[in-house]
Amino acid sequence: MKKRYAAGQLIVYLLVIGLMLVGCTNHTATKPTNKGVLSKQVEAVDPKVISAADKNAKAMLEKYRLHPVQRVRIFGPKETQRLLYDNKWTPELFSTASKHIGLDLNKGREKNVVILSYRLKEQCQSHERTVTASFVLDNNGSLIGAFMSLSGYMPGVVGLDERYALLPEGLSRDKLSFEGLSKIEIAGWRAAEKGWEDSATVSNPEDIEHITSLIEQSIGHRGTYDVAGMGEEEYRMLLYYKDGPIIDIWLAPKNNRDQMGIDAFDRWHYYPPKELRTEIKRLLSTNTPPR
Repeated sequence: MKKRYAAGQLIVYLLVIGLMLVGCTNHTATKPTNKGVLSKQVEAVDPKVISAADKNAKAMLEKYRLHPVQRVRIFGPKETQRLLYDNKWTPELFSTASKHIGLDLNKGREKNVVILSYRLKEQCQSHERTVTASFVLDNNGSLIGAFMSLSGYMPGVVGLDERYALLPEGLSRDKLSFEGLSKIEIAGWRAAEKGWEDSATVSNPEDIEHITSLIEQSIGHRGTYDVAGMGEEEYRMLLYYKDGPIIDIWLAPKNNRDQMGIDAFDRWHYYPPKELRTEIKRLLSTNTPPR
């Protein structure tokens, strides 16, 4: 499928995976905590610090409409310094994500700060689905930095307020249902070395409902979407949700029938009704010129 990953950032990606892992090395202590939560701890941390940090982290999650399922990791000061500050790849990435919500990660450099990580109820659009929120806090439990880690993405680090890669609630591979959209952007007919030749923005609720009703009639099948070649007829739709997620959908005629792919379900493809392509072409012919 057409997900684009940043090149040359494998180190960051591996770090993100490390922050998301529930398992640890053999010197890790697994401790039951309140409400059945499991904490993976690689370094001793004052329980009072953890308690204060946990309270502040959960308050921040609530503010951004995120829902913790389980606390999965605790990193003490030494591990935190090593993970976030002691190599050239990570500071800017995690700092940028923290700045999205007004936090300055640089305040934790060379200080006794800890990381608490939580697996969230929310899922991302990669086939791995797991989303983890991590918080950097000082000895008083005050927040210094925060970011979300998205499994299957590279580098997969975003701010708590960046919901574009989250899977919308109620949308599944076997039940296509699109509610709460603010607009749909459509592009079509990629020509070699020219990019998309036509584009349209659909914000009228009736047009949005009509397009999504046609998409929802599609019949799903196992197997990836057959990407069209450059210059071949193909259309792209970006579905924007009011609360942040963006769903990427592709459509192209293949072997006398239309085939559709959804990036969020990249091991699946769909056969939509032929009316969908007709409607897309109509909207492209009457809407905005290409950007």
